[in-house]
Amino acid sequence: MMLVLRLVLALTAVVVMCFPAARDSSPLSREYRRDIRHVKIDFTKSDWPNELLGTENVSGYEGWGRWTDGRPARFVYKGPLPAKLEIRLEFGCGRASSGDQVLISIGADSQAVPVLTCEKNEASIVLVNPKRLNEIQIHPSFIYLPAQHGESNDFRRLGISLFSLEVRDVS
Repeated sequence: MMLVLRLVLALTAVVVMCFPAARDSSPLSREYRRDIRHVKIDFTKSDWPNELLGTENVSGYEGWGRWTDGRPARFVYKGPLPAKLEIRLEFGCGRASSGDQVLISIGADSQAVPVLTCEKNEASIVLVNPKRLNEIQIHPSFIYLPAQHGESNDFRRLGISLFSLEVRDVS
């Protein structure tokens, strides 16, 4: 049994070395190598841009945009993000207090932006990404529960309302 396993592994290695396409047979792996230079996520639209691989902790489409669900929202792109990038975020909130902020991060670099109003905030920051990571995280400093405030029967743990997230290479 062990001999058969070794033989299969050896043959697989030969096929991958001799036929590079065998390594990259999925469209996703070919797509992942493409650098992300500029992409905008418009949360007021129901679809996602092609450059986005996936998200976590982001609600479904609601016409006006989407909510983060009270935990850090993750946006994973199909390719590496620029070494130095500008991030523009348009967001709101259900209810904020003085001093509330939103932390935007890539790897070890992050910046906090203040929540100035619950209607619509616009933030523009520049982060460095020397490892060319492909993930942006957004961490609201607060959680809002509409039902707890008697405003509706909505028991979700809401963070911020998202209108747009734009990434632009400034290297």
